[in-house]
Amino acid sequence: MTRTSLLIAAVAVAALTTSAHAAVLFTRTLTVSSSVNNFDNDQLDVDLVFADDQLNPTNLIRLFDDLVISPASLNQEFIKTPSDPGFDEVVARLTDASQEFIRIFLTEDEPGGVSEKRGWSESDFFLHGTPANAPDLVNSTIESISLRVDQFTLAPSGPTAPLSVGDPLNVQLFFTINGTSIPEPTAIWLLGCGIATLSLLLFTRRRPQLAKATLPLRKR
Repeated sequence: MTRTSLLIAAVAVAALTTSAHAAVLFTRTLTVSSSVNNFDNDQLDVDLVFADDQLNPTNLIRLFDDLVISPASLNQEFIKTPSDPGFDEVVARLTDASQEFIRIFLTEDEPGGVSEKRGWSESDFFLHGTPANAPDLVNSTIESISLRVDQFTLAPSGPTAPLSVGDPLNVQLFFTINGTSIPEPTAIWLLGCGIATLSLLLFTRRRPQLAKATLPLRKR
């Protein structure tokens, strides 16, 4: 067998292995804008809420509920891992293949502060991200969940505010889930075929050498 065949087989095995264990499982941008509220405080408390029902949730799980962002938070990334409260419960919901609901709240960090919220069913949430059309992250191991502040615009309010200030609130958070995924059966089959092919090529290449080494020496 040629070196080219060996190289192709090795690359195929490596590619399949890498695709089965990608570091980034899912990303999307969460946008909270077009607000009708007048915000007096540019310190916004973040709540990412995972609910078992849209209208009558019985078990709310919160993540990032200790996070307060402001214009100074631009380009900063905030990460939650298994050591954080509620993380394991969130992971259980994101990997159970059930239709549940995700909401994000931005609330003024003050008593009685106004709040903006956006929400999605899990199927809608994962449909618009990466990978496309993913209903859930079933059979995945989630190692971390992060939010990065990509944009924070808050227009002034009150009697001294300009008459036309455009969108009073525009916050964009880049949401990322990191971890590993269990390969689909097809991927496992392809990986096995790649390994078997590579092994066969290596054995075939070594066979003439083995046969030559085992030939009896002729007496002169």
